Amino acid sequence: MNVSGDFTVGASFSENVNGLGLDDIVVTNGIASALSGSGSNYSFSIAPGTAGGVIVQLLASAAFDAAGNPNNASDQLNVAFD
Repeated sequence: MNVSGDFTVGASFSENVNGLGLDDIVVTNGIASALSGSGSNYSFSIAPGTAGGVIVQLLASAAFDAAGNPNNASDQLNVAFD
């Protein structure tokens, strides 16, 4: 995927979760902001840094279901910023 500016990332869980914060999102060559959502669907914005690869990943134990079970780490999203 190629982008030329800020882009939005969606995070969907298999059930409702709580506790997700911007500090749970790891971004290489960019900054995450504007986290929104609730339940099982969230989104946030990524502002790329310099031209090249941008990597986005949600950390393990970033959010918890009603029983207190943590999420697994997400796969990495790799984006090319022109």
